[in-house]
Amino acid sequence: MFLSFPAYGKNGDVVKKILRYFLLTALLLCLCYGSTCIKISSRSLTLWFENLVPSMFVTMVLIRLLYKQQMLQHLVPDMICRMFGLDQASFALVISSMLLGFPNGSLFIEEAYRRKELDLQGAQRLFLICCFPTPGFVILSCGVGLYHNAKTGFYLYVSSVLYGFFMLWLTRSKSIHTHHIKHQSTNSFMQDFSASLLESGTSLFMIGGYLMIFMSVTGIVFSFLPQLVSLPLRICAEFSSGVFLIQATSLSTICKLLCTSALLGFGGFCVHMQIYSMCDNCKTKYRTFLIYRILQSLLSCLIFCIFLYLSV
Repeated sequence: MFLSFPAYGKNGDVVKKILRYFLLTALLLCLCYGSTCIKISSRSLTLWFENLVPSMFVTMVLIRLLYKQQMLQHLVPDMICRMFGLDQASFALVISSMLLGFPNGSLFIEEAYRRKELDLQGAQRLFLICCFPTPGFVILSCGVGLYHNAKTGFYLYVSSVLYGFFMLWLTRSKSIHTHHIKHQSTNSFMQDFSASLLESGTSLFMIGGYLMIFMSVTGIVFSFLPQLVSLPLRICAEFSSGVFLIQATSLSTICKLLCTSALLGFGGFCVHMQIYSMCDNCKTKYRTFLIYRILQSLLSCLIFCIFLYLSV
């Protein structure tokens, strides 16, 4: 399991020793290459503050507020929910995950499981499938910012969403029935609003911290590798910086779009690390999660190709 090592047995001891040596090596590299570390940290901070925060914060607050006010729970008719093996409350979790994006969508499912609204089987089904990029980042930062076309960003986002509905339909036999927790009457609109602000701000802070550490360490390590090897690794390591790296390549526009679609479906290893660090209870084995992400990457790319073909 990714970033969740057993603390017992011979194998667990070996993994813990490897992790300790890796952390010590990372610290020494950051100290020895301090200027490089500062440069990459500054770049990651700029990426977080200028791209991720503006495209994510407002939507995160509003989605959390709508969910807390129970305005998403009855948005979709029950007949449509049953087509995907869901009830209305669990479908609201799916909608929230699609709009919040990763890793916040996975954390949202984890919070529902902690509140005992979901059983473990239902939480793990949503955990594996509901892993989507943030619509604000994809449509605004990628579509408008990189490719100067909001429709392109919309196609990129919808490709991942359609993958999610397709997988929910395939796994509909494992139906999810939520345990309704009555909304406390003491929670006023302003209390829910304040809680949404705090939770969204904390999530974004955690994302920025993971982003800075991951990009700094991998940036130094990858600098020792040849460009032909390091570039694909840097792209797969972190999706938000990866889409900008793809845009900077000499590939044709179509190839850049297809690579971007595949990367947005995969999410990047930094996002995987964030999800498995934040979700302690409902996560599955990382091997299974990785298979789902590779499948999402391939199917999202295929769906995006169909959009491109139809739009010509």
